[in-house]
Amino acid sequence: MKWKESSEKELSAECYRLHLESYQGTAGDSMSYHSGTVFSARDWDPNNLLISCAVSYRGAWWYRNCHYANLNGLYGSTVDHQRVSWYYWKGFEFSVPFTEMKLRPRNFLSPAGGG
Repeated sequence: MKWKESSEKELSAECYRLHLESYQGTAGDSMSYHSGTVFSARDWDPNNLLISCAVSYRGAWWYRNCHYANLNGLYGSTVDHQRVSWYYWKGFEFSVPFTEMKLRPRNFLSPAGGG
């Protein structure tokens, strides 16, 4: 990940672009929808949408008009779509009690015999 500051409070949109290659698991793929998007927060949203998804859904995330996964949502929220959600597993009405993301650089080489 590269940090590039171009001017006051303006960052290069490439700094936090999400690139996903494949999904493996049993909870359904709610992340591939977000691939290619840039990280948005309530005070910095490069998406130029009429209403910021980060503001509407109360969490910083890789939003694309707006989300199928929102792991930085509000835990336990009863407000529509503001919860910690993974749509293809439990839908938008369930607030996921625990989440964990593991990221690695594109040029990562897994150890021989490892996964």
